[in-house]
Amino acid sequence: MRRHIPYALAAVFVIVVQGLSLAEFLPVPLALLAGTVWAVLISFAARAVSRRPVVSARVEDTLIGLGVTAMALFGFGGAIGILLWNVALDSSSITGETMVGLFLPSIPIAIAANVPTELIIIPALLILGWHSGRRRLFLVLGAALYFVLRIWTYATFAADRLDFDTAERSVTPLTAAERAQFEAGLHLDDPRWIVNLLIFFAFLLAAFTRPSTGRTAAGGRRKLSYGPARMRGMEEMLSRQAASDAVGDHGWRLVLGALCSSVTVSSLAESVEVASRAVAACGAHADGHLRADVRADRVVLTVQTLAIGAVTGRDTELARAITAAGLKTEPAAGRRSVQQLEIAVDVLDIASVRPFWQAVLGYADEPGADADGPLVDPLGQGPALWFQQMDHARPQRNRLHFDISVPHDEAPHRIEAALAAGGRVLSDVRAPSFWVLADPEGNEACVTTWQGRDV
Repeated sequence: MRRHIPYALAAVFVIVVQGLSLAEFLPVPLALLAGTVWAVLISFAARAVSRRPVVSARVEDTLIGLGVTAMALFGFGGAIGILLWNVALDSSSITGETMVGLFLPSIPIAIAANVPTELIIIPALLILGWHSGRRRLFLVLGAALYFVLRIWTYATFAADRLDFDTAERSVTPLTAAERAQFEAGLHLDDPRWIVNLLIFFAFLLAAFTRPSTGRTAAGGRRKLSYGPARMRGMEEMLSRQAASDAVGDHGWRLVLGALCSSVTVSSLAESVEVASRAVAACGAHADGHLRADVRADRVVLTVQTLAIGAVTGRDTELARAITAAGLKTEPAAGRRSVQQLEIAVDVLDIASVRPFWQAVLGYADEPGADADGPLVDPLGQGPALWFQQMDHARPQRNRLHFDISVPHDEAPHRIEAALAAGGRVLSDVRAPSFWVLADPEGNEACVTTWQGRDV
């Protein structure tokens, strides 16, 4: 349902604003119908653009620039216009013809700025900019202010607008009554230019806000290490929330520091073809970011910056590019959702225990991890192994347990299934970060998610 929110907001915006605008020329039902048709068209167009991440980013930036320009014209132009009209009316020699001449040029300018803003800029940005992290806040704020502004305009100002086309264009100085008529028609006390300036600054802030933000890497239950240097630009590590928001509506889930998805297939040959298309979508970045588990009934895709073992802006773009390549990416393929498995070992002296497990499993250090960090299968086949520091021995408690990292929206279902199978919850103090469960004999397992970890 979350993926439909931006489309619903864009549709409501277009239908209401265009309905109000066209109601001056058409019956209300026809005006609303016309708004609905355009809302559908702009939604399909924006959806098509969003399937091409590079193009989508460029279109989004361009529309924001046009929005800044239009709102600057409205806000600053409106303020200057009101100032000029006030000065003109203070002149004892001003005529009706001069006042009309001062006002009429503003009409085509307003139309030229209003029409693309209402029909294209704002509805398209609500869709294309929905997954842009903090930038979305400014875009939604600008759209909401513009929405209120247009309703305010039609409800308060349109009905008593002075018709300058039929106004008497006297060539003699205006009388006091005529001055009052012009002042009322021009709404010289109109405060809407202030709202236009607020919209301008909202779009301006959006223009200077990076599409994705975050300073904390995405990961699972254990603490991840990120190496000696933070990467910049597209390789900047994302917060868990930013990583999840960037790809959640495209069928991907953040699981244990990686973006995971799956594609259902009907044969091994089709599975290989799907993997090839995913590689092609990633281009030159495939080797350093993409892993594919190819099976006869599904392909499980994992995207992560392998050099540092974390999710970056590059990874979110690659995940969206894979989906945009026409692959039906979804969190679950077949009987269960994507997941990652870890084994936790409770130890008193990590330095003495860790080398044994590294040797016996043939594992390697996790990229970017410190000396007592997790061990991982260099072939990517087995679960990671991490070591939980204990203060004192607990001989009556099992010293190994499984961490099952699942998508955040899968955790409640997985816990419910475990309880129905005879398990019990030992602790949910750290939920939704993780829940500690146990089987009927007390053997423990943790169901973990990415949530509740960013600080």
